[in-house]
Amino acid sequence: MAAEIRSAIGSYRVMTITGMGGAGKTRLAMQLAADTIDDFEHGVRLVELAAVADDALVADAVAATLGYQPAPDVSRFDTVANGIGDRQLLLVLDNCEHVIDAVHELVQHLVGRCPSLTVLATSRERIGATGEAVFAVPPMAMPGDDDVAAVRAASAVQLF
Repeated sequence: MAAEIRSAIGSYRVMTITGMGGAGKTRLAMQLAADTIDDFEHGVRLVELAAVADDALVADAVAATLGYQPAPDVSRFDTVANGIGDRQLLLVLDNCEHVIDAVHELVQHLVGRCPSLTVLATSRERIGATGEAVFAVPPMAMPGDDDVAAVRAASAVQLF
């Protein structure tokens, strides 16, 4: 799946890795970010949204992570968009599911304002952005028997 998403990075500006909790979405996104960092002139930035409990704070969390200070009379969305500007950047938004509406709205705004921005999101559901490519990660396999070798070889066990 990583190769499929990697090849899509040049074709889509918004990509979402979906799947159940514990399926490996974050791990896959981090690997893709590491593999593609040299493809983005201004690098890769990770914004972890798991601790953001309110939709109204999503743009603030992104701005803070990116080091952008809000200016008087500038919306939170515009603060982020102005900071990114025309930088060629991969923005990884991790754990979006509980603030999906705010992430959708922010991503739509950023893609419209920041021509060289690519967004890679992880979520249990698609964010619903225009032109979004969705990659579903299946649950990790775990054998149903007591064979120790089979359990050790299972992808769920290998993750840990």
